[in-house]
Amino acid sequence: NSAGAGPYDFELIWSNLQLLRENIFNNLDSQIYNDSRPPLSYIFHIIFNPFINNKEEFRTTVFLISFSVPVLFFYSIKKKFAHLNNSLILLLSSIVTLSPYFRTTAYWGLGENYGLICLLLTFLFYESIENTKWKNNFISQSIFLYLPLCFFSALCIYFDQKLIFIPAYCFYLILKSKIDFKYK
Repeated sequence: NSAGAGPYDFELIWSNLQLLRENIFNNLDSQIYNDSRPPLSYIFHIIFNPFINNKEEFRTTVFLISFSVPVLFFYSIKKKFAHLNNSLILLLSSIVTLSPYFRTTAYWGLGENYGLICLLLTFLFYESIENTKWKNNFISQSIFLYLPLCFFSALCIYFDQKLIFIPAYCFYLILKSKIDFKYK
């Protein structure tokens, strides 16, 4: 990180995580809680991550979770542009790792990459919906694709508020779809 804020930000993240581990419901409105993002990433770690007992384990798990961004980006490109060579797709999907913002977030255990993960998952479900339109049984197949589309697009906001346009666009897609109103 050329700005050098990664270690400072990590200490804030770590203190927030420890505060919420003590009592999540009472400490959400605590004066000590210091984050501009909603606490979903902390709740996610408290519930699902057994490696939050020390700083290095926590940072390692966030790094490994962040590694799913280039992997999901690979599958997103592959799904959208199936005609491209896998080597080219691998090269394109690894470009995200050149970003100092992405690397700092991954290395220092920050929560910005969770929004990217949900964004890519939303895109994958959107592409699945688009690819099933030609099939005969489109309505019954696509309904089960709209549920995760809505879920992951909503999670985009809870992880990163600047992604608010994602669920708004998904809502628009559902409204304009040819699915019967009772299913919507």
